Amino acid sequence: MMRLPVFTWMTLITQIIVVTAFPVITVGLVFLMFDRFFGTTFYSVAAGGSLLLWQHLFWLFGHPEVYILILPAMGIVSEVLPTF
Repeated sequence: MMRLPVFTWMTLITQIIVVTAFPVITVGLVFLMFDRFFGTTFYSVAAGGSLLLWQHLFWLFGHPEVYILILPAMGIVSEVLPTF
């Protein structure tokens, strides 16, 4: 495993992050859909919900999303620059 190229490692780590980050935003969006279509109160402050819940769920997705975007590019750069 240690002989694999850096790009392969970056792609593997990115996929692990995708598997852990996307369910969080999916739950947040399902809660939002339930609020809009079924009348639940996950995010309605007047009914006892919490807007902070959406902020936390979005942040738990948004922070790893930065690494999902940058890690493959860093792997490509680390393979191309030493070659050329």
